[in-house]
Amino acid sequence: MDISSLFKDKAYSFRDIGDSEEEKNFACITLNKFFPDFSIKKIDILNVFDHYDLFSVYNEDNQKFTLKISLDDFENVLKKESSFLKNNKSTNIPKLVKYGRVKIGDEMSCLLSNVPEGETIRNHGRSIIFNKLEEFKHSYENVFLATKPVRRSYKGYIKSFCSQLDPKIFLSDEAVNSFKEYTDYDLCADFIAEIKKQIKNLLTHVYEDLNYNCHTGMSLDSIFYGSGGFYYDYLHNISRGHPFVDFIDILLELGVSSQDDKRLALHFCDQLNIKYDQNVYNSIYQVQLRKKIAELIVSYIKEVYLYDSFRYERIFYIADVFSHCYKRFCSVDIFEKNKEFIMKTICEPIFGVKA
Repeated sequence: MDISSLFKDKAYSFRDIGDSEEEKNFACITLNKFFPDFSIKKIDILNVFDHYDLFSVYNEDNQKFTLKISLDDFENVLKKESSFLKNNKSTNIPKLVKYGRVKIGDEMSCLLSNVPEGETIRNHGRSIIFNKLEEFKHSYENVFLATKPVRRSYKGYIKSFCSQLDPKIFLSDEAVNSFKEYTDYDLCADFIAEIKKQIKNLLTHVYEDLNYNCHTGMSLDSIFYGSGGFYYDYLHNISRGHPFVDFIDILLELGVSSQDDKRLALHFCDQLNIKYDQNVYNSIYQVQLRKKIAELIVSYIKEVYLYDSFRYERIFYIADVFSHCYKRFCSVDIFEKNKEFIMKTICEPIFGVKA
């Protein structure tokens, strides 16, 4: 099955998420109370994530900032990110301005950071990483390898990730009922449960003594490029592991052929002065591959049944990454067994074509 035709010679357009005056006014009121000395010139909403809303803000000096506002940060996402920003002075990450709580009706968490001008790799173009490989290497090294290892381990993060892989946890009761009405809920639940089981089993083969910081959530949207080079955002999942975690995520997101994996991995290690270990690579790859499957399936289910397909650009991005990873996913037995159902669930409703 070849699904490359889903994207070939096609163009897709989306409404600009920055159109909502109500959200922008709310962000202005919040920022004025959170940081009264800030002089706002322009503010736009960039994205709506599961844990917070993201705004782009310019001050009177035309400096760019991001404002993240969370109404219910029960997982301390913004607190975790602020802690890393506070302890890391690299120029390749946002510069922390202020983190804290503010009350406007309800209490909420806010994170204000100064950021360079730049576009995500998704918008700028995937090839920039390979075209600017030396520059990318230096930026990665500055952020993740030149700093003291964080306390949370990669294995601890994966276990936490697995603990949320249950539709009854990540969906409301109403969303679960909608899910059951429109598709085979039991098949999906069993599939997710089996992927979760495989991830946890394979995690036991990952070495314990991995002491490098890694992003642990690297994607086309967390890497930015601009006049100042590369920088990284969405840093709340930082954990103590191995650069292979991020390298494998990048391979999956970029859609690199699996035939090039070892050649690129050797070059990656050589650039970062890291010893290449095939066993370490294989053990992490098997975990990350299944994590990506679970991540995409769960994200799609959330977008459709929890958010009523409101964030349709996100649904498109899920299908985009899915299509680039499809051949790799087919190497996983449970995916190969259920690929027809998964393809109908994810691709056909979006593109209106059979894969």
